[in-house]
Amino acid sequence: IYLSGYEIAVRDGNLISIMTTYGMVNGTFTAGNYDLNTAILRGQWGYGGLVMTDWWACFSVNDKGEPDRNDLAAMVRAQNDLAMVREDTLKENGNDNLLESLKSGAVTRAELHRCAKNILNVIMRTPALDRWLGRLHEEEIAASKEAEADFKMGIVWESNEDN
Repeated sequence: IYLSGYEIAVRDGNLISIMTTYGMVNGTFTAGNYDLNTAILRGQWGYGGLVMTDWWACFSVNDKGEPDRNDLAAMVRAQNDLAMVREDTLKENGNDNLLESLKSGAVTRAELHRCAKNILNVIMRTPALDRWLGRLHEEEIAASKEAEADFKMGIVWESNEDN
């Protein structure tokens, strides 16, 4: 019964990205949960977007046994495609088990490619690619430049409710 609301959002919402939670389902953190991210979300519901962790998460991941915040291999196997920023990425860089798991065969190149493909498919569906390729209309370019100039000047737009 808990999945039905999510299923409706995925099937009807035309989502391009989904964020996993800090929480666990049946003892497995959602970031590394193959059943949720691959079998149900992608397999049964036909989701084709990207799955990412929560931002600034001090997340733990597990697919078997004890939780481990550096078990990125579990995330890749589960098709959680993107580990979002953490509190000290430079300090933590390379402390995960991904390279070791690739060398040992616990993660395959195909699984890494699959995650990269999921990310690239989302990029291909966003206006950012159209902008980079010069496919935007003149009005869109002008609006984008105006918004960028306002941002650089530090202008913050207030809502009409405050006026």
